[in-house]
Amino acid sequence: MKEVSSGVVVESRMEHRPVPKHWGESELTKFLAHLEQQILASFAGLPEWFDILIRIDQSVTEKAPTFFHEIDPPRRTSVKLFMRCFGTYRAAVRLSVSGQLFEATVLMRSLLECAVYAWVCSVSDVHRRAWEERGDGEEGRKMSRKLFQWRDLLSLLEGANKDLAARISEMYDQLIDYGAHPNVDGLALSSDVKHLGHDKYEIITVFAHGREAVLLAILDLLRCMHYVCQLLFMVIKERLQILGLDAEFLKTSELIHELIGKLEAEQKMKVA
Repeated sequence: MKEVSSGVVVESRMEHRPVPKHWGESELTKFLAHLEQQILASFAGLPEWFDILIRIDQSVTEKAPTFFHEIDPPRRTSVKLFMRCFGTYRAAVRLSVSGQLFEATVLMRSLLECAVYAWVCSVSDVHRRAWEERGDGEEGRKMSRKLFQWRDLLSLLEGANKDLAARISEMYDQLIDYGAHPNVDGLALSSDVKHLGHDKYEIITVFAHGREAVLLAILDLLRCMHYVCQLLFMVIKERLQILGLDAEFLKTSELIHELIGKLEAEQKMKVA
């Protein structure tokens, strides 16, 4: 039988245990519990959007063993980077749907970097070796820093796909502005300063945003993963086509555009 505490059961490996006695007594654990509730609220309140997030995870993370099967040695570094990208996607989903928008931008930036690194390492042996040998000494570290300058990587990508390079650059800069770096716009959206009078001010920090902001975070994350899938397609196009994942990616894009259309229509009705 399962031990139940306050109607909640927590699974840890193969055992079922009651929620620890002092969970939720500190401000930190209260906040963590609140985030879990935010995730459930997003799942219930934004079902179509959550379905898209799940669909993407099923297409890449779950199917990775099939399309990364028997990858030749020169592309294994690329595979490792793409897998970290998929893992980062799951973490970014968790932050986004719980309302931690400022923090989610940091992971979205990392997600794009991993994917671009993965692509570069698949097409350039020089970059791949520099990345692999980065930890071998100071010379290796310097070479890696030199070759993996973000602007230079985007220039290389521009030579292969100019439109994708431009879109990734725009998305990356947006993430930098709104939280991936502690810049003004990101802090402005996640904090507020109220004048209380008599030279007194109150600074309010938003640790978890609500539904509308969560939806914006999901849209940004979907854009990021769209670019990731394009980079993945550039690396293992034939394998993805054999598995029918190119059609799956296209269907996912169509569903996203449909949801965006519905969202825009809803917003217009609110304004009217």
